[in-house]
Amino acid sequence: MKINKVLLLFNSFLLVAAAFLAGLPFLTLGWEFAGEVWKTLWPAGPFFVLLAVLVNAFVLSNRRLYLMAEEERWADLVDYLKTAFYEKSRGRRGRHLNGYRLKVFIPAAFLAGRSGELEELEAFLKKHQPGLMGRFFLPLGMRRIILRDPQGMEEYFRGALTLRGIRRRKWCLWIYALSLIQLGEGRRAREILTGLSSAGQPLLNLLALYLLHLTGPLEQAGNNHRGQPPAAPEKPRIRRLLKALPPGRFEALKSRAGDDLLLFSLSRLLDEAYAWLTSQKEPGNPEKAV
Repeated sequence: MKINKVLLLFNSFLLVAAAFLAGLPFLTLGWEFAGEVWKTLWPAGPFFVLLAVLVNAFVLSNRRLYLMAEEERWADLVDYLKTAFYEKSRGRRGRHLNGYRLKVFIPAAFLAGRSGELEELEAFLKKHQPGLMGRFFLPLGMRRIILRDPQGMEEYFRGALTLRGIRRRKWCLWIYALSLIQLGEGRRAREILTGLSSAGQPLLNLLALYLLHLTGPLEQAGNNHRGQPPAAPEKPRIRRLLKALPPGRFEALKSRAGDDLLLFSLSRLLDEAYAWLTSQKEPGNPEKAV
C-alpha cells in the first residue's frame, strides 16, 4: 500500500532529522560545548514528537479513505464518506464533515458516475454547514456544467452575484455569463464578461474575451457574430493578453491546472479561445491586435 510507504518515509525522515540535529553539536563542538547547545535546542525534541503524532494520527484515521482511492474503488469511497457525512455528522454537529473529505468526495462522486449524490450534499451543506457551501460552491455546481444544463447553471451560479464567502467567485460569474449566452441573454452576459476580461487572471481573461467575441459587438449583443472583428474597447485588452500569454505560458498555466475539474472540462474551449487570440495578432507585430 503506497500510503504505508509514504508514512514510513516520513517517519524515517523525521528520525534522521532529529538524530542529525541532536548529533551535530557534538560532531562540530565536542562534548564540552555540545551540552550548552542542547540546552538551547531542547524545544525541538517535543516539536518533532508532536509533529510525528499529528501526522501519523491524521493518516491512520483516514487510512480506509486512502486505500479505496489508491484502488480506485470510487463507489465504495462515496458510500464510506456518505456515512461519515450524514449519519455521524447529524449527531455530532458536523464534526465528520470537513473540507478535506469534501475535496475527496466531490471528484469521487463524478468518477463513480454518481454526480446525483452532490445534489443531496448541496442541500445538506446549505442547511448544516453554510460556510462549507461557500467554499465548495463551484465544485458542487460542476454537475450542471457536465450535464449541459444551461437553465440549471443560470439558477445556481446566479448565487455568485449575492452570496458571501464564495471561493473563485469570478470563475462562478464566468459560468453564469456562459449560461446566459446559452439562454440567449447575450446583453446581460456581456455586462459581466466585460468586467471579467480584465480580472487579472490570464485564463479567465482569455475565456471572457472569447465569449465577448462570440456574442458580437455590444450594440448587437444577444446575437452570435463569430465573424465580427473585436469591438474597439476590447482591442486594448486583447493586446495586453497577447503580451501576457505567450504560447509557453499558456501551456504552463494549462498544465498547472491539470487537477482542476473546471479547467479540465474547459480544455477544448481554452484551446479554441487561444487559437482565436493568436489570430488577432497583426502581421509582423506579435504584440498588437488587429
